[in-house]
Amino acid sequence: MSRDEFFRTYFTGQKELALMAAMGASERARFLSKVLGYEKLRLAQDMISDRRRTLNAEITGLRAGMPDPEAVEKAMFDARERVAQATNAAQTAEHRHTMADSVLTAIAPKWELAQQNRDKAQAIAAEIAAHEREETSLRRELERVASELRTIGESRAELSRLQRSLEPMSELREELALLRDPTTLLVELRGQAAAPGAVGRVLWADGGGGLLLATQLPPPPPGKVYALWTLAGDAPRAAGVFVPDESGRATLRVAADGSGGPVRVLSVTVEPAGGASAPTGAVALAPR
Repeated sequence: MSRDEFFRTYFTGQKELALMAAMGASERARFLSKVLGYEKLRLAQDMISDRRRTLNAEITGLRAGMPDPEAVEKAMFDARERVAQATNAAQTAEHRHTMADSVLTAIAPKWELAQQNRDKAQAIAAEIAAHEREETSLRRELERVASELRTIGESRAELSRLQRSLEPMSELREELALLRDPTTLLVELRGQAAAPGAVGRVLWADGGGGLLLATQLPPPPPGKVYALWTLAGDAPRAAGVFVPDESGRATLRVAADGSGGPVRVLSVTVEPAGGASAPTGAVALAPR
């Protein structure tokens, strides 16, 4: 606002300007500030000053609470170093991961083959275990069968012994049957040069045959047997051949002579195993 505008607007109708002249400098300044609106500016300036002081106080408080800039800078540097190290470690890990994936891809078929082989090995082991159990069972069964076979062998041996012990019974029965025949003749035999310690007897029934019983006979020489000779009429007849057992006992059943005539016992001689048509060997037994 110019001076002219001021005087036209505010002091129009004022009769005297001496009022302002009578005011002191400070009073006149306040009056003019009020008239011109400077009071509002001053209030605004005061508010700005208060706000500046408040902000300065806050800034001061914030600065007081903040760490040392050098420490912050060092911490940021350390953080950047750690970030760089972490980045390198991550890259290295990624590289290793890639290599591990490559290796895994390469060994995957081998791993699958190893798994298959392991399954086969487990199946074979299970089969071996089953066979071992079967073998154990068969071994027990074999032991049981072997024990039964031993028992059977022992029983057979006992049966053979009993049969041997019963053989004289058969001889005795035949001898008894011949003795009950009133036509039976008893011929006593004694040892000769080929078997001096031997003894024997012949039970003979004309028409029914006879039975030779001998004991203490030595084994004949190799390729030789004992032969019993009888006489019916004028010609000797081979009534049979035999070999004594280990104890020197011998039994020979003699068939009846077909002629039906009387028969006489000649002797027991040592003859070839193939037989002979007439006595040729040494005499072992002869009638007393």
